[in-house]
Amino acid sequence: SNSVSIKILPNYGKNIIVQIFNNTGKRVYSKSMENNSKGIIKNLDTSTFENGLYHYIISSNKYNTQGKLMVVH
Repeated sequence: SNSVSIKILPNYGKNIIVQIFNNTGKRVYSKSMENNSKGIIKNLDTSTFENGLYHYIISSNKYNTQGKLMVVH
């Protein structure tokens, strides 16, 4: 697949930053967005990402989470 969906819940806070890093630690994606009372779903285009394992960080003034995602075309 050439995309991944990230669900941002309303309790994450209003101002959200989503960052994705490749396996060498280079930031390959960074986006600031505004959350709302219902939360949002952000679809990220990964077609320009190389196959491999990536690390993501979702942060705000109220919430921080991180995880991994695998990109395979």
